[in-house]
Amino acid sequence: MVPGVWPDLESTMARANSLAPSAGVPIVYSQVWYSLLNGCWKVYYAKNEFTPGEALLLDRQTDAITRKTASLVFGRPQMKWSDTVVEIHKRLLSEREAVLVLEAGGDAAWLREIREVGYDGSQILTIQVTLLGSKLAYRGDGVVRLQWPVVPEFSFTGQDTLRLKLKRGYEAKKSVDIYSVGQPVNSKLNALDVIFQPYNYATAMALQYVSTSVAAGEGQAPALAGLPDSRGVDDVTIFLFSQLAFPEVGQGQPPYDEAWIPSLVFPPPQLKRENGSYDKISKVYGTEYFSPREQFSSAEGAQPLKVALSLDPLVRVIANGEGKQPVLLQPGPDLATWVLEGDRLGRVDKEGSARYYYPPAKSEAEVVLEANNKTNRPAAVISSVPKRFTVDVVKATQGGESACATFAVYYAPVTHYFKVSLAGGKFKLTFCFYSPDTGKEVQVEASDTEWAIASGNGSVSSTGVFSPATSNPSPFTVVWARDTTSDRLLYWAFTVIPIPLYSSAEAVALFQS
Repeated sequence: MVPGVWPDLESTMARANSLAPSAGVPIVYSQVWYSLLNGCWKVYYAKNEFTPGEALLLDRQTDAITRKTASLVFGRPQMKWSDTVVEIHKRLLSEREAVLVLEAGGDAAWLREIREVGYDGSQILTIQVTLLGSKLAYRGDGVVRLQWPVVPEFSFTGQDTLRLKLKRGYEAKKSVDIYSVGQPVNSKLNALDVIFQPYNYATAMALQYVSTSVAAGEGQAPALAGLPDSRGVDDVTIFLFSQLAFPEVGQGQPPYDEAWIPSLVFPPPQLKRENGSYDKISKVYGTEYFSPREQFSSAEGAQPLKVALSLDPLVRVIANGEGKQPVLLQPGPDLATWVLEGDRLGRVDKEGSARYYYPPAKSEAEVVLEANNKTNRPAAVISSVPKRFTVDVVKATQGGESACATFAVYYAPVTHYFKVSLAGGKFKLTFCFYSPDTGKEVQVEASDTEWAIASGNGSVSSTGVFSPATSNPSPFTVVWARDTTSDRLLYWAFTVIPIPLYSSAEAVALFQS
């Protein structure tokens, strides 16, 4: 034991209890030195400042057929904590535009196109959030967010017009995405708030994890845990887990999620577990974690401030027979080597200074369509459809970098559509059609659904849950589904799934915006 390290922990947590929402139950307590927490964030930022993170949805332009949604993509953040404010710093990496299409007679849009323009990473956004009343929140969608009740202060090293756009976007959102984390084992942790209480003369803060998924019970007094003498006390933090939410600790087991809980506050790599023990009197389990105080130079993980090579569009889905598609290489000038990969049924060529992709010529045999069917939308006779999709990938290589533009060509009109939602933090497609006979939406049974991937290496389960590849995931996946209740007519729908370009939660918001 090291006496006096946390001399007022009980009274501190009592003060923190007064901040907890009445609808929630405290299930985890901790105390954190600012020096340790801010040091971990400094290491994380140095290694990840150019790694794409949050995509903030901004302007939306809508007409009768299309919906264009712009978003700004930031690098992973650095957080600086103090008694009064928490500051978030992050680099602006790129701007995206997603184009969704609403088919005539359809009830939901599908994603047709993603465009992206890169920046050099020199523009930095700073958000200064008042600590009082703010909280970290996790809602089972895999994203940790910092939420605020009072509008923060925003500063930006780029153009002021863009700063105002960012300010409006975050004011509407009332939060900033910090990063994504895995799913906890314990389902009671799918709705958590982390609230803060300054502590120990501006050197630390107490934390309280509040759950809305745990039935209220007797208050659990936190147990005091000792700190080892072998290292500085500010290298150590202790988390106290209430048996109320972690019943396994009563059987002498550590909490199933003792490695997950710190990830809502401390960035990866996680703190290292030292030891843990259960206190029968207070019915809490205490786990000690420590940081080895990683030594690193400020240049570690940093990358040159330059615009990465890219092609516009990143992906576009087009109908068979559509004309040439412009392809823009950025940054110029165009001194690249161009090749065509994939099915290689089209071609890429230059007209003057402009580069174009020429899709394959329209099929000579006409696709036979019938409108007299259960959807009253033109459905292709399967025997007249030469193929569902063909995919060409335009690849440009310049200065040791490569970039790709994917063109997916479909050969029959859609009759069905997808509804999107989150399921266990994952992106889920629900395959539907509108029945004019009943005037209602009909969900296609999983047993009557055939799923297929046209481009990319993601996968879709039989129930429509999407998973990106675990190794080297493609930035997006083009997926289609067929209603197999007819052997004669092609009842189907398709879309681009923009994951991991966007998080699952961001992708759902994109479709529903």
